Amino acid sequence: MKSPAKRIYQTIESIPAEIAPLFGQQAAQRAQIAIMKWFNDGKSNMTNVGNAISLGSSSHSGLFKKFSGDKAFRNKLRLYLLFEATYGRKSISEVKKLRDAYMKNSYGNENVINLALKRPMQVLGSFSFAGSYKTVKFGGYEFSDEQLKKIEYGYNDAKALLGVVAGALNSPSEKVLGAVEYWFGARDNNTVTTLKNNIQLLSKTMTNRTIKFKPSSKKGTLSASLYAETSGNFCNSYPDMDVSIGLGGSFFNDGACGRYPKLASYEKAKGDLSSTVSHMAKRSGITSGYFQDSRKAYHTKQIKSKSKTINSDSVASFGGTVIHELTHAKLNTDDNNVSVLQNYNIGTNNDIVRVYAEHDQLVYGHYLCRTLAQADTATALDNADNYRLFCETFYAKI
Repeated sequence: MKSPAKRIYQTIESIPAEIAPLFGQQAAQRAQIAIMKWFNDGKSNMTNVGNAISLGSSSHSGLFKKFSGDKAFRNKLRLYLLFEATYGRKSISEVKKLRDAYMKNSYGNENVINLALKRPMQVLGSFSFAGSYKTVKFGGYEFSDEQLKKIEYGYNDAKALLGVVAGALNSPSEKVLGAVEYWFGARDNNTVTTLKNNIQLLSKTMTNRTIKFKPSSKKGTLSASLYAETSGNFCNSYPDMDVSIGLGGSFFNDGACGRYPKLASYEKAKGDLSSTVSHMAKRSGITSGYFQDSRKAYHTKQIKSKSKTINSDSVASFGGTVIHELTHAKLNTDDNNVSVLQNYNIGTNNDIVRVYAEHDQLVYGHYLCRTLAQADTATALDNADNYRLFCETFYAKI
């Protein structure tokens, strides 16, 4: 049996042959150098990592026989595990669990590993195979280590999600078309083609450009605002421009975002928003169309504190939130005001729409985005949170 160190170095040597077809020769060489430096800097136990990427240990020697004649697959699987240990910063136990999952479930084909290798592997804060991100100080603030980890999740997951969604829309299955219709209101060729082109542009941005994350500051604290910007017009006429995304409290602190999305049922989302309306209806003048600024601001704060414009059982993923902001910069999407739904007479007999529109609330979350999709496909294609929710449908694929 090869020594752990020899196994690692042989795996590193295989990087150009296995990675160059996916990312190019230069990226493969840089990946080689980065991993070598990672080990030479003494940041990992060579023996433990070598054992973790082994495919012939006694614990699953019988399973290994299934792949004994597939050298290309074994090389790629070992390489993927090595990337997860280095670029992915996974623990030894996590890498072993990944290895055993691939072995025990007989993921014995190169397509699965190719897809896994295409997931963005951020290297030591500065290098990724294609496209990258960076974080900067802003307004006297900088991100903490805990916040940086959440940003890394957001960037990596957004990049992987967009790649998977772009592929799915190339030849959409019935399930994919169902998701398109659910979040955008139609599944005709024009809708699918528009969505596909938009997703491809977002994916290209993540693949080829730098995403700059900076703290969003307000009154001396990290605010709850999120925004996206480019160095010029918010227009897909500028697909090669880098993007800045400001991240504040709603991304990091208040439970509205997490690593993985959680979506309450449509009826539960509707119920949460309805309870907020019932709460607000107890306040005098809640149904009036005019408020003093201070009174309106108070009611708006109450609405947000009760429903957070999403709903209490839903969590927006870090990756989905990055996609939401990216659509502002590259597709010129809006956070449409709920009042847009009144253009389709939805607010006439819908207290949620009526009250939320009166308080300048935005179309966020399951119920309101789904309602918008049912009302008008063009506006849904212009609403950032519809893209987030649609892409989060594919989280299980990354």
